[in-house]
Amino acid sequence: MVWTLTALGSQIPYSFMSTNAPVVPLTPQVWFPVACFAYDKHQIEKIIFETCQFQVPVIIRTIPELKKIISENPFLKEKNTETEKLHVTFLSEVPDTLNSSAILKYDYAPDKFILKNKEVFIFCNNGYGNTKLSNPFFEHKLKVGA
Repeated sequence: MVWTLTALGSQIPYSFMSTNAPVVPLTPQVWFPVACFAYDKHQIEKIIFETCQFQVPVIIRTIPELKKIISENPFLKEKNTETEKLHVTFLSEVPDTLNSSAILKYDYAPDKFILKNKEVFIFCNNGYGNTKLSNPFFEHKLKVGA
């Protein structure tokens, strides 16, 4: 799949299924995979389906949007933040007010989250693999893709 997206014009070959995805450092502490495609989300979803024979939702953020998301992470304002415990869940759209308000009642301390626009900023004290604050949790509670 990486080859397919590269051949079709991506500037950086990348796949969620690739374990060796390229990373771009935006700060000394924060690294994340970046994909730049000349296609919209529907075209990318179609390419993935035609290549791999399964459907996967695609959520796109531009590099300026990613930089803003990183710089505005509310957990970075807390003293002695352990950046390796920070995660962001990207939502397909801004959730409605009712669902956004309802999700605030969930407390899975010591893990915590802050919903802001189309992103959920997450602090996972024991690692993302051990939290209840997963993509399926946010999709189910907010009724949007993640």
